[in-house]
Amino acid sequence: MPTITSQQPRGVHLVGSLPNDRFPTVADVFSVVPKVLSRRLKRIPNGELGNRNLYITWQEAVFPNHILKRTVVQNGGTLPESSDTLELRDLKPVMYDDAAIASYRSFVEARAAGTIPADVRFQVSLPSPIEPLAAFVHESFQKAAAPLYEKQLMLALERIQREIPPKDLAIQWDVAVTVALIESKRGRLDNPLFTCCFDDPLRYNIKALGRMAAAVKPEVDMGFHLCYGDINHQHFVEPEDISVMVEISKGLLRQIYMPVPKKRTDQGYFTPLTMLQLPPDTELFLSVLHPDGLKNTIERIKSAQNAAPKEFRVATECSLGRTKGREGDILLNIAVQVSNPYISCKLK
Repeated sequence: MPTITSQQPRGVHLVGSLPNDRFPTVADVFSVVPKVLSRRLKRIPNGELGNRNLYITWQEAVFPNHILKRTVVQNGGTLPESSDTLELRDLKPVMYDDAAIASYRSFVEARAAGTIPADVRFQVSLPSPIEPLAAFVHESFQKAAAPLYEKQLMLALERIQREIPPKDLAIQWDVAVTVALIESKRGRLDNPLFTCCFDDPLRYNIKALGRMAAAVKPEVDMGFHLCYGDINHQHFVEPEDISVMVEISKGLLRQIYMPVPKKRTDQGYFTPLTMLQLPPDTELFLSVLHPDGLKNTIERIKSAQNAAPKEFRVATECSLGRTKGREGDILLNIAVQVSNPYISCKLK
């Protein structure tokens, strides 16, 4: 059996969604996953089941119909005559708070039953404010809608932090569409789904995330998931190396998650990591986990260890909601084999 010659990574990170066919309910997630990944999780998501399983697609309904890209396309590219200023009441609530608070009750029950270790936190994944905006709203309305969606998301974040004790909570900001917008500006991606009115999406997003991050209480764990997407298990464009994620990370730096394509076991992909300076209290997660076998996973870990500025945790490249059949089980099994447990995780 192949082995990792240097120190084996400690801990595993789950991005968000989990396979609906494997985990029909939130209670199933909280009863099964902690056992499979024994003492390897610091944070556990609720699986983002049901209509939340496809990342931000369910957020299209937040925006009024007439400003959607889809509506403009259906109208033959003709914008609506009305250009009235949008107001907060024109947008529906984002409902991330409803989903989180309901799932947290199941989390508490599972912890009380001894299934979830006492020092594991409940993880809530939220999109960067620009994500649904750039994906669904026509460019002509994006500047008007941007502060309104950010406000709705902020209201949800505030309610989540009122209802869930900070010591139990972890907030993860998902950043995928932003990466697509950056690659579009670089001329590497031409996709009408990823269009934006902002000249510098990287700068805009870091400022927006800065505002959202400032509203997260200091006692709450917070991280940033940087992603190249997972449509039919394919990136929207293959990353040349990890440099785009390094550039975004420079403005964020608390817990950073970076994708690693399954084909990239080479040292060259990870070299930009040598330019990343991380504070001592910032955790680094690399998505070396793929269902392509233990040997390839170990090769990715070895290459990453030669470039990473510090010890990193292993993670899946994207959420597992789109995995089918045994693929999810294979990934979790590989995760156990290539990682060590956290020593501190304990049951109540």
